Amino acid sequence: MEIQAVFLGHARVGEVMRKILSHAGVTLEIYTGVEAAKRSMDRRPPALVIVHFHSGAEKWSDLLNGIPSTGSNRPAILGLVPRRLLGREAGLCRMCDEVSALPLDAGEYVPLAMELLGMRRRRRALRVPLDSLVTFQDEKGVFFLRGRDISCGGVFIEMDHPLEPGTPLKLSFELPQPHGGHMVCTGRVVRAVEPGQGRVAGIGVRFKGLDAEQKRMLNLLAEQAWRTMEGAQRANAWPGEDEGQVRLLAELELQLQQSDSLCSALLERLQLLESRLLIDHWMGNAPADDRKMLALDAVCALSGCSSAAFYRKDSTGLFLLDSARHVSEPVKWPDSFTRAESDATGGLAAINLPGGPDVLVRPSPLDGAGLAIAVLA
Repeated sequence: MEIQAVFLGHARVGEVMRKILSHAGVTLEIYTGVEAAKRSMDRRPPALVIVHFHSGAEKWSDLLNGIPSTGSNRPAILGLVPRRLLGREAGLCRMCDEVSALPLDAGEYVPLAMELLGMRRRRRALRVPLDSLVTFQDEKGVFFLRGRDISCGGVFIEMDHPLEPGTPLKLSFELPQPHGGHMVCTGRVVRAVEPGQGRVAGIGVRFKGLDAEQKRMLNLLAEQAWRTMEGAQRANAWPGEDEGQVRLLAELELQLQQSDSLCSALLERLQLLESRLLIDHWMGNAPADDRKMLALDAVCALSGCSSAAFYRKDSTGLFLLDSARHVSEPVKWPDSFTRAESDATGGLAAINLPGGPDVLVRPSPLDGAGLAIAVLA
C-alpha cells in the first residue's frame, strides 16, 4: 500500500528523507513554499507531515495551525530540529506529534515514521493471556481496565471507547504467575479496535523505554508460557494459525533484522554524503549575513556534535569568532592548542570540508557530545 507523506523545508534535507523512507513504501513530496504545499495537502491529505525547522521555518506556522487537531484524516506531524535551535522553536514544536534533534541516527528515521503512521498494527511477539487489571493514565485522567494479553513489546487493553493511536500513556500492572512481578512503564497507543463484528474493543499499546530488568521479566514470561502451552494454544498465541506460520514468522524476523542492519549502514553513508553536499551548498550560496550560522549548523550535522564554533588563528593562538551556543565573552586559546599536538594526544579528530575550512572535533569527556571547531586561517 502506497503511503503519501509531505516534507516541508530545505530541499536537500527532503531528498535525504525521501531516500530513507522510500523502501518502506512511503512516497514523499518535497515543498519549500507554503502555497504549493497547502494546495497539495488540500487536494490529497497526507498521512505524515515532516517539518524541517531551519532559518525561516516560522513560515510553516499558519499551515500547521490549519491542520485539524483530531479526526481520522489528521496526518501525523514529525519535526526535525537542528540541535542549535532546540528550545527556541517551542511554538512550532507544540504542533508536532514527535520532535527529533538533527542529526538523528539514520536507522532511527524509519522506525519513528512507521510508529507515527501506525503501520505496525500486528504483534510479532508471543502473546500471553494477562486477564488482570491495568492502571493507565493519559492527559485526561486515570483508567482501571482489563488487560487481555501481553507480549514482550506491548499489551492489549479492553476499552469500550478506544483512545486515538499516538496517545502516550503511563502504565501499571501485575504480570501473570508463576513468576509475576509489578510493571510500571510508559507506552503509546498504536492500534485502536472499534466494537463490532465480534471483535473485542480496545487499544494496543506498545511499551517504550523499558529498562533491562523489565525486558528480562517479559522475556522470562514469554519463555515460560511457550514451554507450558499446548500445541493449539501456541498457535493461537502467535499472529498466525499453525506451527508452520510460526516458523515462517521467525525466518521473516531474521531477514528483517538483517535488512534493517544493512539499511542502517547504507543510510548512515547517505547521510554523511548529503551533509557534505549541504555544507558545499550553504557555504557557496547562502546570504552573507546567514552564511556563518548556516555553516555552524552544517558543521554540527557533519561532525555529530551538539555545538560548533568558528575560531580564527593567528600567531598568538586561536580566538573565538562565533558560536552555536551563547558565550559571555571571547575565549583565547593558548599557543599549544595546535592541530599537530592535539592529534598527537588523541584529543582531536579532523574533518575536511569541501570548499571550506578544516574542522577539528573535540570530544567531551562528560557527555560525549563534543564541540566542533572550524578554524579559519
